[in-house]
Amino acid sequence: MNPQEIKSVLESLLATLLPATPIDWPNTDFTQPSTDFISSDGVSWARPAFRPGNAIEADFDTDERLGVFIIQLFFPKGTGSGDALAKASTIEEAYKRKDFNSLHCKATYTNEVGEWAGESIADGGRERLGLDNWYQVNVIIPWFDWPED
Repeated sequence: MNPQEIKSVLESLLATLLPATPIDWPNTDFTQPSTDFISSDGVSWARPAFRPGNAIEADFDTDERLGVFIIQLFFPKGTGSGDALAKASTIEEAYKRKDFNSLHCKATYTNEVGEWAGESIADGGRERLGLDNWYQVNVIIPWFDWPED
């Protein structure tokens, strides 16, 4: 698969897992929901990040591509971590060690980022990200694509 095909497969599963959750898809207009909003999926909003790595020559005529798919999940600050971690676990299980033709997801894991400070250094100055009312949990999905013969 090429990188766009891999991204499409991973994002399609995410859309299926969180059908009622606003998702901040890359390079699209997005407005964060109010801080008291929780979708029927149990998540306030989500943001995926597709990070393909370099292709490596695995065999004489076969290249393997490695990468990671990160799903950032946001929940209202002050609501505890239990529901957030439970939702992350459900998403982990949906991707863990799953195969999609030549695309193979590896062992997934959760990174509990916690409460956001809401500020970042960007473009040489401080940029307000608007994340200071959110509790963040990331689901990390390492993957590789090894074309089958």
